[in-house]
Amino acid sequence: MAKWRIERERGVDASPGRDTESAFTFHLRSNGEETQTTVEYASGSGLGSMSAARDALRPYLDRDRPPRRLIVARNGSVSEAAE
Repeated sequence: MAKWRIERERGVDASPGRDTESAFTFHLRSNGEETQTTVEYASGSGLGSMSAARDALRPYLDRDRPPRRLIVARNGSVSEAAE
């Protein structure tokens, strides 16, 4: 079972000044602790959906602390964004 669970999710505006076109924020909870992760899609990726964003986040839910931002590239690969 994953260490973190998704409590809420919603579509949000992509980060201004970045080459992204859609974004989804997930509010996460683990043992009373809360955090959030935003999954953003690179412009032209055509992959942006809540379901796909959830799938991109899922491998990170076992970490002690999930990343704050993930970027899904045009080719579908997922990477942690530098803050």
